[in-house]
Amino acid sequence: MSNMNELLQPSIEKDWRETKTYDINRLLLVAFIGGPIPLMALGTRNAKWLNVRKLHINLLIILGIILEIGECAVIYLFANGTFSMEDRAMRYLLKLSSILLFLAYRAILTKPFQQHMVTNGTITKILKPAIVWILLGGVVELIVLALGLLG
Repeated sequence: MSNMNELLQPSIEKDWRETKTYDINRLLLVAFIGGPIPLMALGTRNAKWLNVRKLHINLLIILGIILEIGECAVIYLFANGTFSMEDRAMRYLLKLSSILLFLAYRAILTKPFQQHMVTNGTITKILKPAIVWILLGGVVELIVLALGLLG
């Protein structure tokens, strides 16, 4: 009978928290349309929901901040006249860098996402938060550019 009691003991750790997630593949659209700010916001929220280690989350945030600074510098150079508006290579480079940031988020989120899908299987809708963060990201970039052009 003691073996039966042993089998019926809870196996979940004390630190266990229920996970939830967005579809991490949809973050690609957020990165492509919105850029690094919305991707960092939604990707970081998703990483916290999936209980990803803080070290990995912080590395992704630092990478995103570096990317955003580079993007603002390139946009400033466009506004300054250093790059011509017909030069599409820089615009493609900005989109490519956002997609590379998405790939970094996806690499870190894939295993916890798969584990969540096996144990829970539910996905939170991303459309409304994505629209809000894409608009907020655009406003933040405009403010940073306005401060950069005035300063």
